[in-house]
Order: sequence, then structure tokens, then C-alpha cells
Amino acid sequence: MSFQGRVRGRGRPYHHRNYRNNERPHSMTSPSAQSLPTQRTTNISKHDNNCCREITISLELEANGTHFLAELKNMWNMLKKSPPVINKLHQYLNASENPYVDVLQLLYNCQEFYSAKSKTLPMFVAEEFKNWRRRRGTR
Repeated sequence: MSFQGRVRGRGRPYHHRNYRNNERPHSMTSPSAQSLPTQRTTNISKHDNNCCREITISLELEANGTHFLAELKNMWNMLKKSPPVINKLHQYLNASENPYVDVLQLLYNCQEFYSAKSKTLPMFVAEEFKNWRRRRGTR
């Protein structure tokens, strides 16, 4: 029995492959595309990464950050996205010396950090940080 022509799933034939970034095997390219010479691209960026070596961020929370995150988690578990939780986070950001680093530390230390769900504490922190920045007029 031949499998060609038979369909699986959403109408795709058995021999169908998912090719990312329009990559196809050589047998599927047109003859004119096969005869073209390949061009090598060079990095024309003038950025030499010397400035980036000076940037260091510790993702571990300090004592006050750990205490704040524990309180925020408790409030989040009881109230979810509500004005008291939003106000608590905004007060923390207002008192912060470097809110960008503090938000990264909070996000990294949340248990659901690796979960890409929209209703988790890290997503709430990221969204509220965006709103807080917008209200303050900073980018």
C-alpha cells in the first residue's frame, strides 16, 4: 500500500515536513535557485562588545527584595490582579534605586518564571512595570 496521497492531521500528506525560515531540501528548490552562487555575509556592525563587559547584574534578591517578593506572592495568591497588589508593586518601584534591575530580579525569582502563561505573577509584574513606566513618562 502506498502512503503517497494519504493525509494525516490537518490535511497534510505524510511526506510533508515543517521547514522553518523557508528552508527546504535541495530537491525542493527551483533549478534556477540551485545554480546561483551563495554569498557570504560579513558582520558590518561597529559594535565591539567592550562596553557590554562592564554590565553585570546579580539576579539574586537581597533581604528586602526577598521579603517584598514573599509579601507580593501572598497578596497575589489571595487577591490576584487587584488595586492593593498593583499599589504595593508601584510603591516598591517608586522606592527603588534601579527599578529595571529590581524587576529583573523579581521576575527571575518567581516560581512561575519559566511558565509562559498570561495569568502568572511574573507576567503581572512585567505588565505593571510597563504601566508604571508609562505613568512616570520614562521609556
